[in-house]
Amino acid sequence: MGRCSGCGCELVAGPGMRVDRAGDTYVIAPQPEIVPCGQVADCVGATVRRGLAYVQSRAEVRLSAQAGQGLTLGPAGLAYDYPEPEPITCPEVADCVGATAGPSLTYDPVTRKLGPRVSAAAGNTLSIGTDGGLYRPASAGGGAGPWQTLTAGDLRGGWTLGATAPRWRRRVDGYIQWQGILAAPGAPTNGAAILQVPAGAMPDRAYALVVVLEPGSSWAHVRVTAAGAVELVWDEGVPISVNLAMLAYGG
Repeated sequence: MGRCSGCGCELVAGPGMRVDRAGDTYVIAPQPEIVPCGQVADCVGATVRRGLAYVQSRAEVRLSAQAGQGLTLGPAGLAYDYPEPEPITCPEVADCVGATAGPSLTYDPVTRKLGPRVSAAAGNTLSIGTDGGLYRPASAGGGAGPWQTLTAGDLRGGWTLGATAPRWRRRVDGYIQWQGILAAPGAPTNGAAILQVPAGAMPDRAYALVVVLEPGSSWAHVRVTAAGAVELVWDEGVPISVNLAMLAYGG
């Protein structure tokens, strides 16, 4: 409403309204209602859910009374009574490590000791020395293992053992060394298997070998399948024998 005074007119707000003046400009707006804190608190308290409580105009965390409760509420806030963990024993650790041992290790569950696993493959000369360490004796022939003799059961496709007994051994550099002669059947099949690689002599790559052809010698190729079969492939002529001394492949 307007009100006149001795020094001029003045605009005065009525109930529920407010007047703001900036120079000769008046802004009239509703007077915001002041809500008491208690009313606000009661409104908030009406919205609390599980895990909270509203007590005496104050919202608080509500702790469960369920047996085994480890939470407490003190002056500093929430606290958790963390139980001391059960100590882990050395045998438990040893069994855990032993359960993860790979194929090159052994684990004795009685003594709880780890150890190296020595291969039982033919030609292996590695062992446990008298001092408990790994041991491989130095040998002649460029540090190769003992010779292993082929048998007729190792041959395929009608090939037979030649006059010089076929044999093989593994060298320390991982290569397989061969000796001896294989005799071809009357009509060998080009590309067919002539030999099954014995245990311990399986290669990861193969090289050329020499076959004796009529009327002379020529090169042929050997390939080794994933199953360990040695297959012979030649370009011309008919092989009458294979000189295994020319066969060398990585082990």
